[in-house]
Amino acid sequence: MRPVFIIGVLVALILPMAAAARPPVTFSVLVKSPVFDGSTVTLNKNQRLAEVELSMPYAVQLDGTVPADIAQKIANDSKSPLVPGKVLLSSGDSLTTFCGPGRGFIMKAQPCLIDIDGDGRFETAARSVNADFQPNGLTFKDRKTMGIQILPSYSLAEPVPYHRIDASLLPRAKGELIWYLHHDPKPSGPLKVGFQLRSEYDPNSMGLYADGVEVTYDGAPVSVDLGGIHIAIQGLGPNGELICQVSGALDNTPFRFSFADNNTRIIYM
Repeated sequence: MRPVFIIGVLVALILPMAAAARPPVTFSVLVKSPVFDGSTVTLNKNQRLAEVELSMPYAVQLDGTVPADIAQKIANDSKSPLVPGKVLLSSGDSLTTFCGPGRGFIMKAQPCLIDIDGDGRFETAARSVNADFQPNGLTFKDRKTMGIQILPSYSLAEPVPYHRIDASLLPRAKGELIWYLHHDPKPSGPLKVGFQLRSEYDPNSMGLYADGVEVTYDGAPVSVDLGGIHIAIQGLGPNGELICQVSGALDNTPFRFSFADNNTRIIYM
């Protein structure tokens, strides 16, 4: 029994380390915020600075038709044929893979088309499904973000042409700019104030977070910038409220987002 026990311990130790070593999958998403006028605001715990809107960097519109038999395999939805005029969104910042947005209470398989050589024509088609772990794609569903897994593809006998359209004019997903207080885990460690963007995500998927900014707060006024937004921290209230001046805006500003299955960084006092 001892060898089995030792092997079990080794596996238990190795698997977490392998998972921790795996880099997160990131996606480029454009963020648009309200314009902040520099007014002083007081924000309670769990109160966001603002609601923001997220959009994919790129979108395309089909100029040709994907054969019905292939379309049925990758979409499983006869009500959404892949014909001229169909709009597909980039999967994050990909310039080669474009997918249909998610639909329905339980998302059906969504079609993805891939332009392998970047010549303006799709040569392969693939199916995507909701992915809760290590997604390799991103889609929007009911104005929420959802991770997807793009599955093996089918070759198209005749490449399907398309043209680029302005993705910023298409429906957007919802997100928010949040703030948090973070104590350094070291004894008597400094108090930090952080700001971060996150999406409103489908409950069947994982949260989508952008790398934020943190600043050490020692009681004196301090400022920090997040994209085109300037935040001047003036102090903390008696119950941990944040008192600050906010100015500027995010105007389709690109941020790198990654999925997380929990909100470990957001620690409120």
